[in-house]
Amino acid sequence: MSRRSTITLVFIGGSIWLFIVTLGLSRLQTNIEDLFPWLPTNDPQVAEYEEFLERFGCDDILLVSWDGISLDDPRIPQLKKVLEADQSSQGASYISRVVTAPKLIHDLQVKPFELSRKEAIDRLKPILVGENEETTCLIVSLTPDGMRARRQVVESIIQSCDAFPEISQNLRLGGRPYLGFFSSQNVRRSIVTLSIPVAILSTLLAWICLRRLDLMLIVLCSSGATAITSLAMVPLFGMKLNGLLTALPSFAYVIHTSAMIHLVNYAVGLQRDQPSLSTLQLRQCLLQKAWRPCVLSSASTALGTFSLMVSRFPAILEFGLFATLGIIISFSIQLGLVPSILSHVVRRHPPHEERMLHQMLRRLIQPVVRYQTMIIAGTVLFTLLLIKPITDLDGQFDVDAIYDDSTEFVQNIQWFEKNLGPLDTTEVVIELKATQDNYFLKRLDQIREIDRELAKIPTIASTYSAASMIPEVHGVFNRILARRAIGKHRHRVVDSAYLAEENGKEYWRINLRTSFFAQADRETLRAEVAKAIQLATSEWKEVPNFKVTGSSQLVHETQDDVLRDFTMSIGFAYLMIGLLMMCALRSVGAGLCAMAPNVIPCITVFGVLGALDGKIDLGMTVAACIALGIAVDDTSHLLMRYRDAQRTTTNKLKAFSLAFDECALAMVQTSIICGISMTPYLFASLIYLQRFGMVIPLLMAAALLGDLIFLPAIIVSRLGKVFHLPNKAK
Repeated sequence: MSRRSTITLVFIGGSIWLFIVTLGLSRLQTNIEDLFPWLPTNDPQVAEYEEFLERFGCDDILLVSWDGISLDDPRIPQLKKVLEADQSSQGASYISRVVTAPKLIHDLQVKPFELSRKEAIDRLKPILVGENEETTCLIVSLTPDGMRARRQVVESIIQSCDAFPEISQNLRLGGRPYLGFFSSQNVRRSIVTLSIPVAILSTLLAWICLRRLDLMLIVLCSSGATAITSLAMVPLFGMKLNGLLTALPSFAYVIHTSAMIHLVNYAVGLQRDQPSLSTLQLRQCLLQKAWRPCVLSSASTALGTFSLMVSRFPAILEFGLFATLGIIISFSIQLGLVPSILSHVVRRHPPHEERMLHQMLRRLIQPVVRYQTMIIAGTVLFTLLLIKPITDLDGQFDVDAIYDDSTEFVQNIQWFEKNLGPLDTTEVVIELKATQDNYFLKRLDQIREIDRELAKIPTIASTYSAASMIPEVHGVFNRILARRAIGKHRHRVVDSAYLAEENGKEYWRINLRTSFFAQADRETLRAEVAKAIQLATSEWKEVPNFKVTGSSQLVHETQDDVLRDFTMSIGFAYLMIGLLMMCALRSVGAGLCAMAPNVIPCITVFGVLGALDGKIDLGMTVAACIALGIAVDDTSHLLMRYRDAQRTTTNKLKAFSLAFDECALAMVQTSIICGISMTPYLFASLIYLQRFGMVIPLLMAAALLGDLIFLPAIIVSRLGKVFHLPNKAK
């Protein structure tokens, strides 16, 4: 092919790539704040929650208040009108209603209730009115569509508050929608602010390791192209960037960088050993040397990420899909584009003299050979001791595990809970046979009995239901007079979304308030609710059915499942990679031994965390997924080089020395560049991102030790026979 044809093809291919990437990135949208990707599919509890949403509308509420607010504040009705007007002008049904204390107090003071102002205020404590009988808030109820677009809803409300400067300057927001919005803003900000130091640090480290600007640019540009292309695929597949997919660019970047470091070292080594090779010959030799380990490492890593697609959680499934796609893109660039560029650059600019680090790594071989038994026994024993602590690890999803006390979100929630009471909600739905309007008063009394028992649960701060809206009527004569009037009020209760009627059944909604900062108390909440309802209805003729649901309860009960699902998927990935290794090495024993240095890093790091009574979150498990990819990559290259070396010499130690000499430097450089470049995450505002930045270097270091010391000890020991080629293969 002529040079002009090559340039033309490169130009056309580059233009197509640039168009695809630009198109994808221009359509990129996030739904970090969306709850539903984190809910398991085909789960009975999720089905109950979806049924609740159909019946009562969304339970997602946003609390809006400000410093110095009072019940007589004229800005409360004004802001309510603005919010409702903005909602109608946008045409999107994100807000179902805006509830204010002054309006409810007025409704309770007129017929049929005719309560005094003091009595009306008491009925709204501590939901809408604080103990000081002045502090209040606006409750903005979201629709199911609004629940999926929390960020847009909160941004719109903040813009509406800007019309009132005194409110805007002292604004307080609370509730799960605000948590979703705040998390979305922080993740978006973190991606931007952390990408720059990560890029600078990885560039500096690549330059230090490779000592050549041209090689550094090849590594970083191809890695950046892989990361950007992987990210652009998300909107092109019609999906949005969820919270877990924000780790996709880092994953693709690190995995590709690892492969590129090996390719660069192969090219430099070939040019050093055979300086007479032409550019075309160098490219052919590079492809011949690299294609098998690249195929094995890419296939094994892709198989590992593909195994995540068996998850019941859409967020994990999508991460598995696009991580696998990212590996395919990386592999295409590795063997389709990079060898030509590398051979041209290395051929034109011969490599420097051998590095001192390279010479130091060679000296590792002798102590590894000498102390092989001690290394293997010590590593296995240490690993076995850490298996038990891993089982003691708990998931960490509480609010105080995401943000510290200095963040605006936590300060706002603390303000609400101090001035109005606990904010987090759980929904209890009581199912009863439908009654006539004349019996509505008696049914309210029954719900009030359940209310009282539920309020006795220690972790419940308050309850709110249809019975809370309507005063209790005492005395036979008063009840006769009130029965018809309250029966006529039934439609208002239905409109309030605390009573639903369907197919001859009544569904009564009871709202339980708990503290945002006491999520651990939810462990026993379902059982305590069941016990309270049983006590309240023990003398009833009709035993009611009930369900405990709500977004808060569902998140708490399913998030441990998220972690369990993700870790099980990673475990399944290890199994699939092990089977692939067995096939590639044509030996069950070789496959098992090859997986040992890939398993040890995770067991070591997470076992130590478990021994220290630590917690584990999704950021740390994503780090484990990245470390698995790096470890598999290094293992694949070392074992493939060892098999090739055995074809040139019958001396197994010499063969290993040749393989180690080719791969050791690349392993160290990979760990330095990929591990240390992620440390800026230690300074992120989100705690789980901080843990990601902490665990990545630790896992990289453990993986490096596994491939530099433990795997070589296995190869040179008697166990290494499983890696030996049969005579006929030589």
